[in-house]
Amino acid sequence: AADMVQAGRLAPDHFKFFSGAMVWEPGQLEREIRAGCWYTAACSRSLVLKQCIQLPTPLWREMLLLMGGPYVRVAEQEYEGDEVSGE
Repeated sequence: AADMVQAGRLAPDHFKFFSGAMVWEPGQLEREIRAGCWYTAACSRSLVLKQCIQLPTPLWREMLLLMGGPYVRVAEQEYEGDEVSGE
């Protein structure tokens, strides 16, 4: 990616990098998705690449609110370390 940006073939804002890692055993993620531990969603490039530092609403919560239906209740729940809940 860095080479393509330096060569002018791609813009730096076409990428998003995260620090940290999640590691699953083979099949574990699929089982967790089926169990309802994770939600999958299709979304626009602009939403995925949105600057997410110091947003008034965390990106994960915004995604759930946009998904609507039962996901709104999940988004509105309070979570440990949650600075936004209770709005």
